[in-house]
Amino acid sequence: MKLLYLCLFAAAATVANCNMKDADRILAKIDFEAVRSSGRLLQNMFNCFIDGVKCTPDAFELKKFFPEMLSTCCAECSETLLAETKRMADFLYENKPEYGRKTLEKYDPDGKYLAKCGEALKAKGIDLTRF
Repeated sequence: MKLLYLCLFAAAATVANCNMKDADRILAKIDFEAVRSSGRLLQNMFNCFIDGVKCTPDAFELKKFFPEMLSTCCAECSETLLAETKRMADFLYENKPEYGRKTLEKYDPDGKYLAKCGEALKAKGIDLTRF
């Protein structure tokens, strides 16, 4: 979920400073069920990922990880991170597919990460090709 929201905002400089082990610590602070069930919280998280506005400190930290997750095909993602990402991707596909599309357009405008990682992510249960 966070993955999708936190898409490619931070770019190369952020990726260099990310440690995927910190993602679980950040995930533990965010109530994603509350985000999914509240239109306002979901919109705020999306705005943070896409426009960098109304970012909570946790959402801001989380969006830093998205570029690395894409560029490495989530090779270093923990089971916790993979499970939450799958839940969020499934939720977005069923309820807000435009959020998923806009996130991918923002963080992967050329489609190179999706082309590179689409099958690897699908094997982990995360299907971003639906967007």
